[in-house]
Amino acid sequence: YQLKAFFENHNLDDELRANLIGSVLASRECDKIFRIIRTRLGQNGEFDINLKRIFSRQLMANPNYQFVKQCALNLPLTMDYVSSRIDTCYVVNHPEIGVQQMILDFAKTVPQANLSILSDLMIKHGNAKWLYTFATECPGVKLDQIARQITKYFDREIRGIAKEDVGYNNKVVPEFDSSKYRDRTEYHKDLLQKLQAYKQTDYYKAYKRNNQSEAWMR
Repeated sequence: YQLKAFFENHNLDDELRANLIGSVLASRECDKIFRIIRTRLGQNGEFDINLKRIFSRQLMANPNYQFVKQCALNLPLTMDYVSSRIDTCYVVNHPEIGVQQMILDFAKTVPQANLSILSDLMIKHGNAKWLYTFATECPGVKLDQIARQITKYFDREIRGIAKEDVGYNNKVVPEFDSSKYRDRTEYHKDLLQKLQAYKQTDYYKAYKRNNQSEAWMR
């Protein structure tokens, strides 16, 4: 009934609509919510701009990460706004899961996520390991800005992280060569691009599988 009123009662002002959607979202009844909304939206599959904004803002007012992710995968939202608020999310019963992990997961699993905005969030919150992982596992992120951040704060760490990740394969992880690179930032960008490509290969995937198996045996 709340969703029916949300879609059909055009006399409601934005505040009342927001209250209705806040109440609906608080139920966390994902399947029922998604089914009803898809039926209401029909073939078009879109909210109008104002309803999309209201829905997105109410979703991020109490941003349970698992629920936010499910909504992002199933509903038409203002994805720039949702992406910009991922660092405010929490994971119920798992407070140890940090902001960086949620940013990375959202970038990798939500096709409509704004990678530029998520790049800014990872630059804001990430250390060397998280920046490296984000840049090499999420094609389309802002490599120039991430490379500058690495140069400024993590220059001494990043090559070691990369070599550990690929099994100390010197052919994959380039060394800095002043005759080839204008500066350290250009070098770090090249390193990230090379590793991003290498991590898509069967060689890397087999290495990670074997490494995980050996760790389990120990």
